[in-house]
Amino acid sequence: MKPWQTHNQAALNGETVIKEVFAEWGKKFGRTYGNGMIEPYRVEGADCVITAMGTIAGTAMAAIDKLWADGKKVGLVKIRSFIPFPRTDFQEIAKNVGAIVSSTAAANPASTAPSITRLGAPSTTRRRRPQSSASSAV
Repeated sequence: MKPWQTHNQAALNGETVIKEVFAEWGKKFGRTYGNGMIEPYRVEGADCVITAMGTIAGTAMAAIDKLWADGKKVGLVKIRSFIPFPRTDFQEIAKNVGAIVSSTAAANPASTAPSITRLGAPSTTRRRRPQSSASSAV
């Protein structure tokens, strides 16, 4: 096996390890922050979800609560692991929502933000791909 293949396989196996460690941590301390890959917030019953990474997710949670109070069913998925990307988690979420919106800041306003690239990658697509919308701000 070539070195890049070994590295790629280790990254792919990382999802299982991350989820196992987060489950163990949750049992030990009595609280969890998602499954280690993502942290869903008000996703159940949502018509669409937005994604966020880092500290913007806290602000997004407050906005999600306001949207629900206004009758708009929007959820949030905080991306906790970027590599490996939580591909299977997003595939499951996509089965139940009409759209996944990625709102993220890109270092270069002329380029596509990394999370948008990952969400639109062929490996995350399904037979009925949800509508995709993206906004990028600096």
